[in-house]
Amino acid sequence: MPITGTFYHTSEIQDLLKISKHRVRNLARLYSWHSPHPGLYRGGNASDPSDVDAYLAARARSELLGCKRLVWDDSNDTTCPVCGGFAVEVGGGWRCTNGHSGE
Repeated sequence: MPITGTFYHTSEIQDLLKISKHRVRNLARLYSWHSPHPGLYRGGNASDPSDVDAYLAARARSELLGCKRLVWDDSNDTTCPVCGGFAVEVGGGWRCTNGHSGE
């Protein structure tokens, strides 16, 4: 049976997060990422905590908000009006993963 859907390969996650292969495996165990085949992890659903995209969004939120822990709450998510990228509402403004911010 073919594997269908959106998936991340271990090397893609390593490049995105700048971490080792071993660390990717540890994250996959810790957050129970679905994997139909060793080295492949399901993506495409940012609302499912057992999905790579949900982890990446939580990590981006924590960096934008300056938190040390992952921020899983997506109530402040928005789209950057400058570039259309991922952004988070902060106070009376917003911050984007591409460095944009505003009121």
